[in-house]
Amino acid sequence: MDLQKTIQAIELMYSSASEANQRSMANQYLMDLQKSDCWELLWQLSQTSNITIVSFACFAIHQKVRQEWAGASGEMKQKIISMILDLITRFSSQSANLRVKLFASLVFVVINFSKEWATGVQDVLTYLLPRDPNHTLTFEFLKILAEEIQSSSINPSTITNIAPQIFDFLSKMLQSHLSDDTSTIGIQCLECIVSWMSLPSFGREISEAKIPAIILDSIKTGNSRKFQLQLEIVHAFLLENWSLNSGKEFSQKVISNLPLISTQLKNFQLESGVCHAVSTLINCLLMDYEVIGDDICQVSITLLSIASPLVAEENFEFWSELSQKSCDDEKLRHVTEPYFCKILEIFILKHGIFQVEQENLREFRCLLRDAILDAYYFLREKTLQIFHEISLKIQSFDLKFAEAFFFGFSAISEGLSQNDFKEPTPYIYQVFYHLFNLNVDGCGSFPQILVTCLNVMENF
Repeated sequence: MDLQKTIQAIELMYSSASEANQRSMANQYLMDLQKSDCWELLWQLSQTSNITIVSFACFAIHQKVRQEWAGASGEMKQKIISMILDLITRFSSQSANLRVKLFASLVFVVINFSKEWATGVQDVLTYLLPRDPNHTLTFEFLKILAEEIQSSSINPSTITNIAPQIFDFLSKMLQSHLSDDTSTIGIQCLECIVSWMSLPSFGREISEAKIPAIILDSIKTGNSRKFQLQLEIVHAFLLENWSLNSGKEFSQKVISNLPLISTQLKNFQLESGVCHAVSTLINCLLMDYEVIGDDICQVSITLLSIASPLVAEENFEFWSELSQKSCDDEKLRHVTEPYFCKILEIFILKHGIFQVEQENLREFRCLLRDAILDAYYFLREKTLQIFHEISLKIQSFDLKFAEAFFFGFSAISEGLSQNDFKEPTPYIYQVFYHLFNLNVDGCGSFPQILVTCLNVMENF
């Protein structure tokens, strides 16, 4: 099978002007080609300037590697690896799809023949690094390797011999580039680590490479993307090592860094990804009731003050669960009660008004009802005093918001009766009086507010 005939077959196969029978014959020719010993021919095809021909060559190489690697000679395997690496560097700034397919070929060999090619990862890194000054190809290779391990049926523990090569390299990259905000290498390295953190089997190797500690120590520097990735890695490491001593020790280091995280959060408050990453980390820390203290609670307040309603709701749901746990734990109650009151106020005043403005009235009514119910179980009769204080901070707002506020009280009105609150507390009158006073002129246009209020008063 000669070069020109193969090129002609490829052109016929992918040309819209070809007849059906021509494409059929070309397809059969190319299928027979790929079953033959055509490595040299594929290499010649890959050197042409025609992207269609080059694409065929790269995809054919990928297929042959997966199907024929085990039976190839040692000398041929070396030639194939060299050919693939050469093509990857050739397409370093273009043809991302071809590059990914070629990397996938290398990764297939690294994963499935790790004993035969024990230095595979190191060999690829050694080849790429001097030819890849920004390390874009290097990190792309490592991310594809992580993705393939995750999606393949192979047990990651069978290829743990490659882990030290990878994490030692990533650790060195972090130490060299993470503090440099003008370089993209630090961010690329963090994105690569995020890919590997999704593989639980490598948690110990990541820890031994001191990657989480390096990231935590450098959290004071960086742009919003870097800050977000750092938090995601810290969170993933905490989850993976939660029950271990290393996880407990690391959580204490995270807590000691919370004031700094709070400062960074304020710097990047308009970044939804950053707020979500902080919320996820805080929620993770809130799961360990033994470590909850002023630092965690204060960051929660900062987060709720600046985060989007969706992120705020995620964080508030954790606080609602925490309030239930605090009912039976006097020590935990002592820490969380003052913060819970403040968080409740921020959530209702800021994010409640947003929900009404977005006309999510039904959702907000249920959200507020659940919030009042959670507060009541935690704070009991003090709930009415807190909501009275919150209502006094409302100067003016939509009638629908007021109706939702009244509706929320319906969640505890029966509970108050059952707990022998025989005389209605003055706070409920004061709340209702204040809200009606703000809205008395408009009540006729929204009669539902009167109905809801009367229903709640009847229960009291």
